[in-house]
Amino acid sequence: MSRTLTSLSNYFSGGSSALRTPLGSQPTEIAGSFIDLMQQYYNEHGRWPRSWSDYRFADLGLDPKVWDKPIDGLAYNPSGNRFGIANAIGDNNQVYVTDSHGNERHLYDGYNVWYNFADHTWYYHNIQDNIPVDINTLRVVETP
Repeated sequence: MSRTLTSLSNYFSGGSSALRTPLGSQPTEIAGSFIDLMQQYYNEHGRWPRSWSDYRFADLGLDPKVWDKPIDGLAYNPSGNRFGIANAIGDNNQVYVTDSHGNERHLYDGYNVWYNFADHTWYYHNIQDNIPVDINTLRVVETP
């Protein structure tokens, strides 16, 4: 069973691991599940899921009500042939990630890290800026 299907099964059946969302608990786990679902959608339909409104979640078989608000300071954004994780706007969380040169990057409110399906790489803020990041270093810091 794929990682995504296992996560969904555990969430809906009350499986042994307490999941925060239907796709997992940790940002990298959730992102990996989104990426799996998006790639499966592309493989089955020959096109990427829609990137607007509730369709961006519904096309993937997900409940938009679960995903239309931030989770632990992060907003998840499937968007056509890329996937974003944003620092939610207006909360007291700050998000950081390390780039490929070892520099820590601050994701200001509304900034994303983007997964690009074309090259299977995560990028800071904007794919066109070409600043690859290590998604495994993503961290959310609550500020007073």
